[in-house]
Amino acid sequence: MPKKATVVVGAVAVAGTLGVMWVMRKRIVKAMILGKVASEKKQAGLVDKSVILPGGEECQYLERAVAFPKRTLVLLHGFSQTAEELSALLLEMKVPGDVRVVLPYAVGHGKAELARAWRLHAAGEPFPYPESYEVMAERVFEMTEALGFPQGFDVVGYSMGGNMAFWLKHAHPAAVGRTVLAAPAVPGCIADAFHASILAGDAAHGWETKAELEAFMAKIGPPGMPPFPSLVLDALMAIRAEDAPPGYFRGFFPTFLDPANRSHLSLCGGRSVVDPAALLAGAGGLTSDPDPTSARLVVWGANDAICDHGKGARFFQRSVCTEFVTVPGCGHVVFMDPSKNFLVEAVAPRAAKFLYGP
Repeated sequence: MPKKATVVVGAVAVAGTLGVMWVMRKRIVKAMILGKVASEKKQAGLVDKSVILPGGEECQYLERAVAFPKRTLVLLHGFSQTAEELSALLLEMKVPGDVRVVLPYAVGHGKAELARAWRLHAAGEPFPYPESYEVMAERVFEMTEALGFPQGFDVVGYSMGGNMAFWLKHAHPAAVGRTVLAAPAVPGCIADAFHASILAGDAAHGWETKAELEAFMAKIGPPGMPPFPSLVLDALMAIRAEDAPPGYFRGFFPTFLDPANRSHLSLCGGRSVVDPAALLAGAGGLTSDPDPTSARLVVWGANDAICDHGKGARFFQRSVCTEFVTVPGCGHVVFMDPSKNFLVEAVAPRAAKFLYGP
C-alpha cells in the first residue's frame, strides 16, 4: 500500500476510534447521571408504586413505607423533573424513620404518562395537558385521599412542585399541615423576563436543542456562573430525547401562566401567535399571599431568574406565620459553583429543622 494511502487509512482509523471514544464518553456520563439518581433512590428506600384514582386515572408515585407512621410527608418535584430526583433532598433532610414519605409524579410526568405521550405522538394525536397548576395540585390531593392519608400531612415542593404545595394548602387547609416552598413558581412570583420569554415563544425552558439547553442552564444559576461541561449537556440531551416526544414539554407552557394570560395563549410550533405585549398587561395572577396565617417555610435564591426573589418577598411580606429565607449567591437550582445544589445545600437542612425540630 502506498505511503500516502497508509497515512489516510491510519488517520481514518484514528478518527473512527476517537469518534467511538466520544460516543462512549457521552454514554458514560449519561449512565453516571442516571446511576447517581438510581443509587440515591435506593439509599432512600423508595419503591415505585401506583394507585388508581376515583376517575380511573393511574397516578404513579414513590414511597418510603412505614408500618406505623406517626406523620406523613409529601415531596413534589419541579417541571420536567422525575420524582427520583428528589431522593437526594430526602436523604439530606434525614427524615425520621417513623415518617411515611410519598413522592408523586406530577401530571404529564413519570414513565406511564410519558409512555402515553409517545403513543399519542406516534398516532399524531395531541397530549391532554393540564389546564392549570390548580388542576395538577388537585390530582395530588386525590392521590392522598386514595392512599388514606391522615389530616395534617406535610408538603415540601420545589419550583412547579412548590406552587402545587402552595395551592394544596390553600384549597385544603385542614388536610395539609406545614409546607416548605422552595423557589415556588406561584404565578404572581414568576420573573417578568421569564414570563415574557414564555409568551414570546422562548423554548429554553422546554429545551430540545443544545443551544436551548445552554440558555436554560444559564438561567438556573446566578449571573457569572461557569458554563456546564459540554459532555454533561450532551448526556442531558440524550436523556431528554429518550424521555419525551419532540415538543412535549413545550406544550406545558400555557399551564404555567396565570388565568388572565392562559386563555389567550396559543402555541404554534413552540411560538406564541399572539402579541406578548398585550398579554403582559394582565400578567402576574396573585400579588399577595391569600393565606397569611399558614405555617410555612419559604426558601428562595437571591439570584433566581425564573421565580423572582423580590416578587416572592413582597408576596409573603404580610404572612405572619411564614419564615422567609433568602439564599445569597444562588439561582433557581444551583449556586455560583454548579456542583452545589439549592435543594441539598440550602433547602434540606432548613426544611428538616422546620418540620422536625433541631
